Amino acid sequence: MPIYEEKLISPLALRFTQQRIRMTFRDGRKVEDSIREITAGPAAGNYDIVLHAPFPTIEIIRYSPHGRGAGEDDHWFTSDNRRLYCLQRVAAQYWPKRVGAVVEVLYADNGAIRKKLDSLSCGLSVDIGHAFATADQLEHWDWHVAVEKSVPPGLGMALEAEAAVDEDDAKRGVDELMAAPGVPSSVDRLAMALAVSTSVADVAPRSRTISEDSSRATQSTAATEAAPSQVKPTRGKRGLRGEARSAASKGDPSGTWIGPKGETYTVSCKGSHYQCVRKDRYGSKWFTVEDDKSSAVLWWGIQRTYYVCASELSDMPDQLRWYGASDPSGRHPRFVWHKTQEVNEDEHAWQAEEHAGWAMPEKAQAKQTKSNTKSQNVSKQQRSIAQHNRKWVAVANTGGA
Repeated sequence: MPIYEEKLISPLALRFTQQRIRMTFRDGRKVEDSIREITAGPAAGNYDIVLHAPFPTIEIIRYSPHGRGAGEDDHWFTSDNRRLYCLQRVAAQYWPKRVGAVVEVLYADNGAIRKKLDSLSCGLSVDIGHAFATADQLEHWDWHVAVEKSVPPGLGMALEAEAAVDEDDAKRGVDELMAAPGVPSSVDRLAMALAVSTSVADVAPRSRTISEDSSRATQSTAATEAAPSQVKPTRGKRGLRGEARSAASKGDPSGTWIGPKGETYTVSCKGSHYQCVRKDRYGSKWFTVEDDKSSAVLWWGIQRTYYVCASELSDMPDQLRWYGASDPSGRHPRFVWHKTQEVNEDEHAWQAEEHAGWAMPEKAQAKQTKSNTKSQNVSKQQRSIAQHNRKWVAVANTGGA
């Protein structure tokens, strides 16, 4: 799982890694349709407009095309070239306003940038067209040329806007970029996670089902009024840690889940943690789910932004109710995953063959019959050749008589 922080930067300060991009995304969606769905949000910091896109946040990294390291000729690059093209198209329409977009800043390159980098302009421009398009059929995009057509380059506002883009391009560190609106910084998330980890030891996250809330509350109140000294603690917001730990051994998030937007999450156990693969129409992404046995919760990601109470998962095995790290009592889930049955086509095909008495499909039978016939013909030819050779050997032994 890549380590990143969500920041705000001008799309015009980002650079492409590829020289050519296609006109459609992997799911078949047209790039032009996505451009029309991008909306402009309110101002934030030094940005007059913040763009909101229908696709996932693009990932950027500080990278030097010549591999000389930071400080030489490094810039902000991204491997999400089609999404960057969409953002630059919209940002150019609002020129000379200063436009920002939320990005995920990676701390290290996993090799994607190095493999994709083939730009001939150091990422300043890109060509758009299908895979077999000729040079005449390609559409060339360079935001510098696009803004000069709409606004004279000598205009005062244009000079200020270009200086703002250059300022974003010159920011070499993650800390120099502005934090995304509504997203806490890494320091804030770390402090939040430490505070929640400390409070969880005494206040266990939500460990009951919703249907049990009213009935258990009524029973607990009546029992307290009748005999306060004889009341045993029940599971609740401040439930027993021992009971939560025993339930943690039963709650297993492994399997396939469906998110609120139709995306799927495949969770599998990898030693002391769980590995999660999110898949949607834009692609797939890896995450980690940490099994915190000391507090009987499952943490989402290395920065512990969301959690699931293992005892609640045991009570409701068909749901994963994720709560924010700032909500240790588990009052309102941020989002919910629902369990789905994963179909294994290979296993079904294996079972069908077994129940059919290992019956071979018609095409496979025809292929096998053809192969057997060919083998028989080869055997006949070999026998004929052997008989012919023995005949001439016999004639030679008799002196040709």
